[in-house]
Amino acid sequence: MQTNYQFSGPVDRLALWLPAKDTLSYEFYKDYTLYYPEEESEFLPTPNLSTGLVGLLDNSGNWVVDPQYNALSLVNSYYLYDREEDSYYWLDREQKALKELKIHAPKEKEQNKKEVKDDRLQLVEQVKATSFSPEGLAYRLLSREVFNDHYVIVKIEKRGGEHIVDVRDQSVQRFQDQYFDITRYEDIKYLGDGYWRVERVEDPEEFEVFEGSSTVSDKSKAKKPAYYMGNVGVFDSDFKEFLPSVFHDIQYSEGYFYTANKGEPGLVRIFDKKGLLTKDEYHKRIGYFSDGLLLLEKMVVDEENTKHREYYFIDKTGKVSIDLPKMGFDDARAFHDGRAAVENVKGYWGYLNTQGELVVNDEYKLAFDYFPESHCALVQDQEGVFKFIDENGSVKATIGKNWCNAIRNENIRQYNSDYPNARVVVVDEGLYYDAYGKVINAKK
Repeated sequence: MQTNYQFSGPVDRLALWLPAKDTLSYEFYKDYTLYYPEEESEFLPTPNLSTGLVGLLDNSGNWVVDPQYNALSLVNSYYLYDREEDSYYWLDREQKALKELKIHAPKEKEQNKKEVKDDRLQLVEQVKATSFSPEGLAYRLLSREVFNDHYVIVKIEKRGGEHIVDVRDQSVQRFQDQYFDITRYEDIKYLGDGYWRVERVEDPEEFEVFEGSSTVSDKSKAKKPAYYMGNVGVFDSDFKEFLPSVFHDIQYSEGYFYTANKGEPGLVRIFDKKGLLTKDEYHKRIGYFSDGLLLLEKMVVDEENTKHREYYFIDKTGKVSIDLPKMGFDDARAFHDGRAAVENVKGYWGYLNTQGELVVNDEYKLAFDYFPESHCALVQDQEGVFKFIDENGSVKATIGKNWCNAIRNENIRQYNSDYPNARVVVVDEGLYYDAYGKVINAKK
C-alpha cells in the first residue's frame, strides 16, 4: 500500500498512528522543493514555522526582515506583495527593511536648461511654480518588470499621471523636456537601449520639427499642419527629450525609430540615434529594416490629377537604394532571406536581391516571402499551380492547383497547432507542408 500526503502550508511535525497487532516495518519518504537564490544579495520570503508569519531570509539563513507579514511574495527583486493585506512594499536593501510605496525627491542631475525667449516665458514660469509634484505620494506598480536594470513604471494613486521610479531609492525621474518639466505623460513604455516612449497629456507650448536637421525639436509660433499634432514622443536614458511629443505613433527596432502622423495623407519619418533619416515625402512604412533595407510607400499625383502609390527601398543612411518605379514595378513587399517580392505593371510577381537585381523572373500570379530555414518560397504560376522555388527560381516541389496559404507567423499557428513546422497549408485538403516543400501530415 502506498499513501501520499500533501500539505498546503509549512509542516513542522507529522505524527501517524498505525494500529497493528503484529510488528510491521514501514518506509517513509519525504520530498522537499527547495529554492536557492542565485545571487548573494537576493532575499527569500520565508514563513516562520512556529508563527506562520513571513519574513525575508538571506542566503546564510539569517532573518533580514523579521517574520511579521501574513502572505508575502516577491513581485521582483525590489518589490513584495502581501496578498492577505493587499499591500505592496519596497525593499530598502541598504537598511534591510520593507517600506511603503512613496515617491522620493528626484536625484540631483543636470537639467535641460533650454532658454525660452518669447512672450510666453512668464506663463511657463507661472505653470512651473504651481505644477503638481509627486514627492511623498503613494504609488502603485504598473508592471512587475524592472526596465533598464533600475526602473519601474508607476501610477500615482491620487493624481499626477505616470512616472518612472528608480528601484534603488524610490526616487522619481524627471522627464527633461524643453518646457521646464511641467508636462505630464501617460502610457509610458520602455522601448529598449535606454529609450522611453511617452504620450503627452498637456503641454503649454507647440512644437515644430525642422526638416533636414539633426535637431529634432524646437519651439516655433508657426502654425503646423494637422498631421504634426500628435502627443507621442521619446526620451533617452538620461530622461532628456530625444523626439518631441508631436507624433501619433512611434515604434522602435534595432536602433531605428519609426514615426507616423495622421492626415491626408499621413507621413512617416525614420530616425536613427543621431537624428532624422528621411524627408517629408513618404506616407507609409512596410515592416522594419530587413537585410539592411526598408520599404516605404509614397502617394503621388500624376499629370491627370490621379493619385497612385510608388514604392522605394531606402538604406540605413536614408538614401534610396532601389527605385522601384524606375524599374517598372508597381508594388513590393519587404525583404526576407535576401529576397523581396515585386510586382510589375502587368500584375506578375518576381523577386529582387538586395542589390536591386531581378534574380527570379516576374512571371508569377502570386509570390510569398522566402522561408529563411530553407531559402525557398511559395509561388503560383500563370496556370494556377502552386510550387516551391529556391532562391534562383528553380522548382523544388509542386503542390497543385488547390488553394494554398503560407503560414507567415511562426509563433501563431492559425491553422493547426499539431504541426509546429508547418509553413504552407492546402486549405481544401488540410495538407501541411514544411519550408522545404515536404508533406508533414498524411492525407485523409
